[in-house]
Amino acid sequence: MNKNDRLNIFNEELSLIKNKTYKLLLEKILEDAPAYFFDMPASTSGKYHPPLSLGPGGLVRHTKVVAKLMVMLSNLKQYHFTDDEKDLLLIAAIAHDMLKKGDNKTGHTVDDHPQFAVNFLKKCLNELNIPFEYDSTTDIERYLLFSVETHMGEWGERLPETEAEKLLHVCDYISAKKCFEYQFTEDEYNRTVPKTETLTMTFGKYKGKTLQEVRNMDVDYLLWCNGTKLDVKGANEMINKFLTEEKLIK
Repeated sequence: MNKNDRLNIFNEELSLIKNKTYKLLLEKILEDAPAYFFDMPASTSGKYHPPLSLGPGGLVRHTKVVAKLMVMLSNLKQYHFTDDEKDLLLIAAIAHDMLKKGDNKTGHTVDDHPQFAVNFLKKCLNELNIPFEYDSTTDIERYLLFSVETHMGEWGERLPETEAEKLLHVCDYISAKKCFEYQFTEDEYNRTVPKTETLTMTFGKYKGKTLQEVRNMDVDYLLWCNGTKLDVKGANEMINKFLTEEKLIK
């Protein structure tokens, strides 16, 4: 997925950022995000998350719902957030799960993914020469870094304390519940679905390889997977779609 594809997925959110520096920051975050962020589901088990969060692109759809909730709630008059604060909260909503698999050494969600995300955000800030101190004295710490760090609430390392931290946690919590199902437009939904050839194998001897790479190396393996009931949720559908598009099966 190229830079324009990444930015296009979040073009609505980018258009809402009023501060030019913060818009550049969000663009940098999206450009540098790990590739798996755009491919993976928000949940592989489907135990808690609604259907929209499952399958390829599920984490992006979950993220966009968190962002939509953040925009709606942060604009309520009861919060008194400034425009800059709302910009940073929106960026926090988009970045909160961006490093969900950490450095991707295990291929699975890591418990300390909030800290991975915070470190990633610090790197982006440094590369753009945007000053910050990790001591809660500036907006970037209070509304972006600390909010991302505490977004897991009681399931994380520390509870959210400020209004901003609590708001991000609530947006994330609601969007991950099966009782809440946001209705995407067809165009918006389609933009969140990654191109089949860029999807990555999450299991087996070719784990970490794209389907296109596996096709070039061992197409018989993909055909075998397609004819076998796999334990990985959504894997059969993903492989079948790819093989059909490649005209390897009908």
